[in-house]
Amino acid sequence: MVELERKRAAGFTLVELLVVIAIIGVLVALLLPAVQAVREAARAATCKNHLKQLALGVLAHHEARGHCPVGRFGIQGSPRGGPEVPSWGWIAEVLPYVEQKTLYRQGRLPETTHLQSGIVAESISLVLCPSDPYTWQGPSTNTPAFRDELPLGFTNYHAITGANWGADASRNTNDIGTDWANPGTNGSADGFENGDGMMHRSDFRQPQRLGNVSDGTSHTFMLGETLPEVNARAAWPYANANYATCAIPPNVTQSRHKDYSAEDHDNVDGLHSRHPGGVHVATADGAVRFIVDDVDLQVYRAMATIGGSEVVDRGDLQ
Repeated sequence: MVELERKRAAGFTLVELLVVIAIIGVLVALLLPAVQAVREAARAATCKNHLKQLALGVLAHHEARGHCPVGRFGIQGSPRGGPEVPSWGWIAEVLPYVEQKTLYRQGRLPETTHLQSGIVAESISLVLCPSDPYTWQGPSTNTPAFRDELPLGFTNYHAITGANWGADASRNTNDIGTDWANPGTNGSADGFENGDGMMHRSDFRQPQRLGNVSDGTSHTFMLGETLPEVNARAAWPYANANYATCAIPPNVTQSRHKDYSAEDHDNVDGLHSRHPGGVHVATADGAVRFIVDDVDLQVYRAMATIGGSEVVDRGDLQ
């Protein structure tokens, strides 16, 4: 009898068990955000590395060919692209310099059309951000000028056209209906066809060279992040779907400005990311840095141009 009572005394009561469970629950609740933060930090580091590799690929292309990768939108004289036009963008041009030479040769780039190439639906992990699960569902069937005709592989990284915005010569209009119109440092407000930054969708007509960057390569944005779920123009093969402007502030979303549609390209063709508080950008010297959402817009725009002679304190970007 005494032995039985001792065994009962050594066990847990229901109250004690509930207390232990409650403590464990509190500890899990406290640890979960920390675990999520660590995971996001790892994803952000991978994203930063992707952007770094792409930037170095652009510089390697420049060293080999004497100019930056070009956009070929309108290369056959048409103001629009589509499956039967070889309107390749900068990512297609840089493939041989980022360990994707096999894909480049397989598609017979850049001479073939998208339809002929047979590679445009390929998912390239280097151009996808691990923090954005949407892009890993690809390929896209909603890219403008393609729609359901030909799925295209997503990208989370765009070349930066500069900061001039408000006109589009290919659509014969001087007012594209943007909330973020900004005159260009090159005398043009057409960021589509005549960007005042490192690259734009039709710069095959006049390829950009680093020697033209009078503001300094370390002070000039070259590449940045985007989100296909926020901006439908986000496909690696297509020249009208992998360029962005810094006329538009980073992460323009419903919470910060308006509830823009992903099809409202005149207002969403900027930089976007899933990383809390900002976006990654690569400068023209190959460096990568994080730009906060509340960056001064004029400073942000100045950093996107190649020859505005703007005086920018890099500390203003944080």
